[in-house]
Amino acid sequence: MSEETKLLLYALEKQSMEGPCTQPKPWGWNVVENAKYQAWKQLGDMSQNEAMRLYVRTLEEEAGEGWWSADLLTTSGAERAAATDGTGAADGTAATETKAADAATANGTDQRENSNVDNKKNVKRRSVAEVLVEGSWVSPYIDDAQRPTPRYEHSMALLGSKAYLIGGNYAGRYIADTWCLDLESLAWSQVVPSSSSSSSSEGGTAGLPPSAGHAAVGYNGSVVLVGGHERLERVKGKVKSFSPMKVHRLDPIGCAWSDVATTGVVPLQRGGHSVNLIAHKLYMFGGENPNRKPSNELFVLDLKTNEWSQPEVSGEAPIARSSHSAVTYLDRYIVVFGGGSVSNCYNDVVVLDTQTMAWTRPETTGQTPPIRAGHASAVLGSLMYMIGGGNNAKGCADMYSLDLKNLGTERGTLEWVLIGNTPPESAIASEGLSLTCLPMAGCVLSYGGYNGKYHSAIHVFRPENYVLEALHQKSLSQDPSMRSLASDRERSERSDRPEREASVRDSLNGASGTLATQARLESTSLEVDIMRRQLASANKALAEAEKVAEAAREALAEEEQRNMQLQVQVSELRREADRARELERELQRYRLRDSQGGNVQGKKTGIWGYIAGSDRVDEN
Repeated sequence: MSEETKLLLYALEKQSMEGPCTQPKPWGWNVVENAKYQAWKQLGDMSQNEAMRLYVRTLEEEAGEGWWSADLLTTSGAERAAATDGTGAADGTAATETKAADAATANGTDQRENSNVDNKKNVKRRSVAEVLVEGSWVSPYIDDAQRPTPRYEHSMALLGSKAYLIGGNYAGRYIADTWCLDLESLAWSQVVPSSSSSSSSEGGTAGLPPSAGHAAVGYNGSVVLVGGHERLERVKGKVKSFSPMKVHRLDPIGCAWSDVATTGVVPLQRGGHSVNLIAHKLYMFGGENPNRKPSNELFVLDLKTNEWSQPEVSGEAPIARSSHSAVTYLDRYIVVFGGGSVSNCYNDVVVLDTQTMAWTRPETTGQTPPIRAGHASAVLGSLMYMIGGGNNAKGCADMYSLDLKNLGTERGTLEWVLIGNTPPESAIASEGLSLTCLPMAGCVLSYGGYNGKYHSAIHVFRPENYVLEALHQKSLSQDPSMRSLASDRERSERSDRPEREASVRDSLNGASGTLATQARLESTSLEVDIMRRQLASANKALAEAEKVAEAAREALAEEEQRNMQLQVQVSELRREADRARELERELQRYRLRDSQGGNVQGKKTGIWGYIAGSDRVDEN
């Protein structure tokens, strides 16, 4: 590794183990310690979890395949101890299992035991359209014995009702496998080369080297793969020579990859770039070379002639970046968002008009997403949906949409909307994931990603209140009977024949009514499913509320009993107080009598006292 990489790993290790740098600055003459201090100090208040995540990611990207030991991942310490005798010699079992597991990883397969094959064959599979719930992400369960290895920085291309998953990065290894996801049955199958082709040493399909950070599109019944990072020989951490951009083509029928020989202004090999297909041309933008230097170059590959060109583009070009997202709108505009380099990330929106070949920066309103790279975007209707990614501070666990309907109009303002947030541990909140538009089902499909954990789950999302009007219009244009009815309607309007017009209109209304009825039935079934879930949630909330109410009633009864006891005690105290006051009055009378009795002791009593009037005075 280069000295810069070693310095970065040192700083990330210190940040993850000890937190932000609080040590005093070393003496200026100590260059090495000064560099370590500055590298650690520049990480600032980065969290320890984020530092550890970046440490692992940097190690996987820079150190290659030999930095980790396979047996440490496949066997535990107890199993390794059991596999050795008293002299410390291994019996070979653990090594055999390690090689088998390592070979499975290199092939990109995840073998799982299947003891109930007969029972699983009887399970009815559902299509992607049958698992959708409007306004929610759904992760359908796929019960397959084989499925792809978790990964990120892969690519996915759509051909009809099948999505092809290609390569990626897993545990520091570049993968060369190809998988096919049948959207009608949600079943995975590995694309195995035909008998005439041989497998490569890396376990992938022949002709496809292990790579990550590439881009793939479906074109003319095949999959075209452009670029990607590969394992190259480095001298002091740097690649000295760069190869020309590699282009591969997959024949899904023969299940074989082939190299495409290109001519013209061929760009140098890179990864983290974007590729957009408009008509028969591929527009490639950005990316970074094997030494991680980002680019803002634009190249065009004509798929009819396999010729590269670098057109002249007016306007302010975007800043050099990689790991951005780029989507196509109206088969004319390419919308670039975010991305970054080693030290910076962006959240700007830049648009390329492929007709005028000019870059523009449209005005945006609403809540702008935070800066990020490694995210994924896809267009459904007039909205661009964006998920995942991260920056130098944290991962991005949110989902945004950008309304593109004003693109190319006089208004030209695009509006951002925050759709919602996802749990940070979710696969949706990952870097290096893919997001593919499935127009036949009116949804987007997400796969893979890395956020401290490698993911392999599929997630699908259909926007709330989404109407398949575009699909209905497409079916009308593709159905010959519908096209004839439309042409009859146009002729009737030109010839001014009211009865013919009315007949054709009734036919069109009947056809559109059937489509509308199907859309309403699908929408109703989804609403019923949502209402069932809401009812179950409401019942659960009601049961919890009843428990809380019962506890409150018990507490109220205890308070009432305590109140009654207090009232009894108060009554007794009042009676005691009344008795005390009565005794006080009696005591006062005795005291008064005693004081009066002392004053009349010398007076005459008896008959002479009565005559003298002293007795009457006493009585008064």
